[in-house]
Amino acid sequence: MRYFIGVALMLLCYMLIMFVIGDLTAAYLPEFFHLPSMISIIIVIAAVLYMTGEFKTFIKGINALLFKKYQISYADRNRAIKLFKLLIKVTVYICIANIAMGVVFILGTLEDPAALGPMVSVLLLTFFYAALLNLIFLLPAIHLLEKRKPADTVVVISEKEVINKLLEMCFKQGITPEEILEADEIKFDTKFDTKGN
Repeated sequence: MRYFIGVALMLLCYMLIMFVIGDLTAAYLPEFFHLPSMISIIIVIAAVLYMTGEFKTFIKGINALLFKKYQISYADRNRAIKLFKLLIKVTVYICIANIAMGVVFILGTLEDPAALGPMVSVLLLTFFYAALLNLIFLLPAIHLLEKRKPADTVVVISEKEVINKLLEMCFKQGITPEEILEADEIKFDTKFDTKGN
């Protein structure tokens, strides 16, 4: 829930900056939606997932982000983090490739100044979508997955902690450490709780 509120606040702040400081009106909003640019980014990301064979890892990472009860292993979590870092690099290279293609088209139509505006705007929209994808999804996903505790995390308990817990239980039951050493079997009235309760 916190993530979605953060995304909403980020987009709201961005819109306020555009409308207040940038002096834009609602009439400019359709200019920010260019379906071919959006589809091109989605297709490239899908192609990378197919080439790397990491589509299942991507799904596991998304499930771990959306559902707190979803159990993700340590290995899958690390693979998902590496995959999202790869996708950040992919979006950067998409922008570089689009710039190269855009410059080629622009240089080919220099004699038609009216065509330059739409071409440059489409070129910059790819940057806009890639930046939004990184800011809203990929970078927060990496951070949240790094914080996520994997399902197969091994809890390491030191010898000192075990001894202290054992002595505490002996004290509560009125059993001396010497009795533990001398007895073959000791039964406690309370269950040993790994959470320390």
